[in-house]
Amino acid sequence: MILRSKFLKININGREAAIGPEIIINIFLETLEKQIDRSRAVIRKKLVEDIMSDIDFSKAHNYAVTTMIASSQLDSPEAVKTLMEEAEK
Repeated sequence: MILRSKFLKININGREAAIGPEIIINIFLETLEKQIDRSRAVIRKKLVEDIMSDIDFSKAHNYAVTTMIASSQLDSPEAVKTLMEEAEK
């Protein structure tokens, strides 16, 4: 109960942030969620590589990029934009 308490709430870039012991739990959970997503992404990447080994990527490019972005758990429009820009290189 003590770790979930907060002394103050502030908004930073449109996101609510708690000041107090709760911040430790929130940072831990966010880090854990991102690590799980990375681990799953590695598995998905290997699966896609195996499936697409005989497919011409230039023909499947748009569909592949859209599918990868839709299946990721990106939490900000900036992250999606960066991923799209990198995919176009």
